[in-house]
Amino acid sequence: MGGLQDATDEAGPSRSSARPAKTSSSEGQNDQILSTEHEDISRAWDQQNLLSLDGGGIRGYWTLMLLQKLMEAIAEEETHETNGSNSSFSPVEFPNDVAQKPYKRGTSTGAYVILFVIYTLLTWNSLIAIMLGRFRMPVQDCLDEYMQMGSRIFGRPRWICQRNIGLGQRPKYSHKRMKEVFKDVTAKRCEATDSIKPVEFPSTPGVCKTFVTTQRREGADGAKGSAIYPYLIRSYDNEKGEKHTVGRAATGASYNDLTQKKYGKADPFEIWEVARAATAAPMYFKAIKFENETRSGTTKTYFSDGGFSHTNNPAEEGVKEIELLHGATNIGIVVSMGTARGPANSAGRGTISLFKTTVADNTDPEKVHARLYERFKDQECYFRFNDLNGIDVELDEWRKNTLFTRKPGRKTLDKIESGFHKWYSNGRVAKDIDHCAQLLVAQRTMRMHDRSRWDLYATGTYFPCHIDGCTREVFYNKERFKQHLTADHDISEREIERIIHEQTRGFKYQSRPTG
Repeated sequence: MGGLQDATDEAGPSRSSARPAKTSSSEGQNDQILSTEHEDISRAWDQQNLLSLDGGGIRGYWTLMLLQKLMEAIAEEETHETNGSNSSFSPVEFPNDVAQKPYKRGTSTGAYVILFVIYTLLTWNSLIAIMLGRFRMPVQDCLDEYMQMGSRIFGRPRWICQRNIGLGQRPKYSHKRMKEVFKDVTAKRCEATDSIKPVEFPSTPGVCKTFVTTQRREGADGAKGSAIYPYLIRSYDNEKGEKHTVGRAATGASYNDLTQKKYGKADPFEIWEVARAATAAPMYFKAIKFENETRSGTTKTYFSDGGFSHTNNPAEEGVKEIELLHGATNIGIVVSMGTARGPANSAGRGTISLFKTTVADNTDPEKVHARLYERFKDQECYFRFNDLNGIDVELDEWRKNTLFTRKPGRKTLDKIESGFHKWYSNGRVAKDIDHCAQLLVAQRTMRMHDRSRWDLYATGTYFPCHIDGCTREVFYNKERFKQHLTADHDISEREIERIIHEQTRGFKYQSRPTG
């Protein structure tokens, strides 16, 4: 990856155009340089970067603080690369209302996760992935939203529930309140649109891709013999895999093959449904149910938290996804972030203690890290950030400082913030983050030289053809849209520019709140 930084120095169009072409020898050299530049740019786009965030409930606040540090390092690195003149969207103009707070040049507000990773994914804290990848939000806005959600979701637990007394099937929290919270966040943060239909999870091809991990089960709620298996909910299509049998579900004395629908078109879930599906942790929230009416009857499908398995650290799933869609040679920079989950506390007896110990062992994110480290230890592409000492915070902890405080949850957030700053004070952590930022910025700088592709990636730009009788619906490349207008519709150059101006579409942020 270090070669990308060196190649960037040769990638600027002004450098190549300024070289003399007095002799056939110099012309040949220029052709070779341009060819090399083209190969370097293509290589930068071929490399598929991955951001993977562990599951951890409210400890996701720690992860967002870490991500903020990475964005600050990226902003600092880009200031050096561009003499402080551009944001991470450059050369595209900084979008209107992209952040809920005014953009300040030279701060992390100008650095966006979506501009540095091709894939972003996670488990329990699926709303972070949705906010970053699908809503295209800056990290600071995610932090602000996360604090509000923590209060609404975890601030009013049920004291008589399975989680507390080990009996019955009543979850600790209301799934209805969670649904309201997720729908409210979607309403505030999704793209501005005139459509009367709800915003769905699938996104425009060519932008940052997102998937969350869940567990899927078919059959009656609580029915015996209904198998549970991992299921990925994607914002993009993946039809390169094949449906395959993942288990055999017992039904009385017989067995039925259960086929995992893991590949195909992106599921047309509403965004709040994706968040609900990926956060329905056992004992905490009720699984979300979908019903499908068919000729043979009603099929019921349940989705629950995918983090209660090895996918609590989904980095390995993300690497496999890249290998399947793009090949093993195109795995780019892999950034895996933990939640400062401490060592499992096995003290105590009884159902709850046994459950917690079993879950802790089955969901240990460091087991996945160990495998990935062994695989990538000789390559400069894998980064894992996590506080192995951990912070003593339960995934649903939400404590206030005093009985009469106006800031519920502040004690929990103070504990997370204190633990984070203590961990980050280690100079090695900051050094690794700076190195990661350098590699990401070098790659982004190379990518932006393919302007059509960068416009799509940075802003979701696309071009629908509205000319009467046209059978082509949408173009995701400006140059190909121009060729289409010329070849298929015989449009003049002057008219082409007007049509492009009128028909350019892209991700449009909602207006920033006033006051």
